[in-house]
Amino acid sequence: MTKKMEKSLLMGLVLLIGTFISVAYGDSLSTTNVNQLPGIISGERGRPTVVMLFSSGCPLCRNVWPRLLDFAKQVRDKNVAFLAFSTDKNKEKAADFVSNYSIPFNCYWVEPWSPGQLDTSMKPMGIQIGKSFLIPLVAVLDSNGRVVAQWQGLRDISQVRSALESIHAL
Repeated sequence: MTKKMEKSLLMGLVLLIGTFISVAYGDSLSTTNVNQLPGIISGERGRPTVVMLFSSGCPLCRNVWPRLLDFAKQVRDKNVAFLAFSTDKNKEKAADFVSNYSIPFNCYWVEPWSPGQLDTSMKPMGIQIGKSFLIPLVAVLDSNGRVVAQWQGLRDISQVRSALESIHAL
């Protein structure tokens, strides 16, 4: 094998590894921190928004997640924004979880935070978390960014649909 072929093979391998990393940690899971959450969420003002906090290790989250994705796909043409934030302490676990799905909206891994920091960050938007909270935490915001409904430990996606219907988003 010539040096040129070795170099070409090595470049191909690097490209393949880069593609694998991009798929595993690519656009489906961006990294953010707790202080950036208000800006990300307010960036959706002008349209109703569904916000979900979840963890890949939470059985209830794993149950609700595919149904939320299906619902987001069903209402894609209704100009409703969806945002999901993983509260996993380990990005790899979160990335492994979301890589199993086709996600039709922005999904973020939130870097680990100090106790109370998440509540402090979300409170100005009206999302109440408290010292301990159940996940999945789901909030529906109207087009002005006001919380219309919020659930901790959400089990039934039809509640999200009802909240969106109450503000004439569907």
